[in-house]
Amino acid sequence: MRPYSFLNDLKTIFPLFGELFIVFSAIYALPSLLVIFYPWEVTFAKYFLLPAFISFIVGIIILSFTTHPEKITMRQAMIFATFSWLLFSLLSTIPFVYINNMSFLDSFFETISAWTGTGLTVMPNIDTAPRILILWRSLMQWVGGMGVVVLGLLILRYPGLSRALYHAEARNDIIFPNAVNTSKILFTIYAILTMFGTVILYILGMSSFDALNYAMTGLGTGGMAPHTSSVAYYSSLTIHVAVIILMILGATNFATIYYASTKRSPKEFLKDKQFVALLLIPLAFAVVYYYPIYGKAITKTAIVETMFQEFSAITCTGFNTVDITSLPDPAKVALSFLMIIGGSSGSTAGAIKIIRFLILLAAIRWLIKKNTYPESAIMPIRFNGKVIKEEAVLQALSYSLLYLGILSIGTIITMMYLNVPFVDALFENASAIGNVGLSAGITSPSTPPLIKILFIIEMLLGRLEIFTFLVAIAAILRR
Repeated sequence: MRPYSFLNDLKTIFPLFGELFIVFSAIYALPSLLVIFYPWEVTFAKYFLLPAFISFIVGIIILSFTTHPEKITMRQAMIFATFSWLLFSLLSTIPFVYINNMSFLDSFFETISAWTGTGLTVMPNIDTAPRILILWRSLMQWVGGMGVVVLGLLILRYPGLSRALYHAEARNDIIFPNAVNTSKILFTIYAILTMFGTVILYILGMSSFDALNYAMTGLGTGGMAPHTSSVAYYSSLTIHVAVIILMILGATNFATIYYASTKRSPKEFLKDKQFVALLLIPLAFAVVYYYPIYGKAITKTAIVETMFQEFSAITCTGFNTVDITSLPDPAKVALSFLMIIGGSSGSTAGAIKIIRFLILLAAIRWLIKKNTYPESAIMPIRFNGKVIKEEAVLQALSYSLLYLGILSIGTIITMMYLNVPFVDALFENASAIGNVGLSAGITSPSTPPLIKILFIIEMLLGRLEIFTFLVAIAAILRR
């Protein structure tokens, strides 16, 4: 048996970076088109066009001197996915450093938060920042919501590699046997819903720029907003309800949206147990959130704002219409639990995801039922009308425990290092690893570097669903 070599893996996947650099160059250049509408920001365009040009040249050079691999292993796909996210986040810091005069660490934090769809921000003066920079954040969240590698699959159609690369970004929602065709359908749905959301928000009273940005980061469940006060900038309850719908769509399995649209049957949504749970779980926490804030008073505003914050948490979007720092502890705990649960698999949402909780509940029901029947009875574990293998239950359990373990460690480090209350530390770490973006006030430009680095690691772990990231790190450290 040949000894493992990380350099051999890197050599195999290196040509793929050439193709992805070309895709990245196109993404990088897009914000510069904004100068057509904001001509006074033309001086900032060079910080996008120059890196885009260099990325394109680097991509061409890599492709000119390397040979495209015929196939790659799952381990190599995971290494490629991890390095892609890190590399693009690093390259994306340039506009923040030179336009907004942010430090490298703060800029890297901002781009990691954007690409991973988290939304935690250390960017100062968001309301007065150049619009081109605001659009750049939203674009990163929009593309990152569906995945950099998945976008590469759609555009470049990697022959023989698509399924490994697709799964490497923690995606298992295959609509067609070919992962490339699935990626195409997913992005088509994504683009149509984004345009629909932009138009609706504009009609309801948002400016065209705000409507586009809120639609992109709402559907991408990213949560970065063009205003410091997030969605609270708009006091219209109608706008808040529209954003709730966008967040729910972003956290819904896109395969479900595809089947509902092609069959022209809304009943497809109700057939998806994840979607039903996505709607019902916030209701279970509603009293815990609502009562400590509003008491026995029942008003339309209180109900809408409660639903807004709860859906913002469970969909992992991170928009807010209230000051999170002023919420009582029971409300923060309720939101923390929702951020840990997360949205549907096959969506842009993060966290543990509803599917894993449903599988574990099915396993618990199976254990209870099995103990009431004779030992000789054959009783497979069933979920959604299908038999679940024990391996799937083990994977759901192991991932959930690992996720909660990392969350606990991060919470303890934050609590001890910053001397902050447990509830606030739990809230912030649940937001970071769940790729949510709601903040209890811990994340800011003045946050100590150690905590910023901790959150950066958690954001990456959450976006790549831990195992992809750990496989890449293990491959580097392995000798």
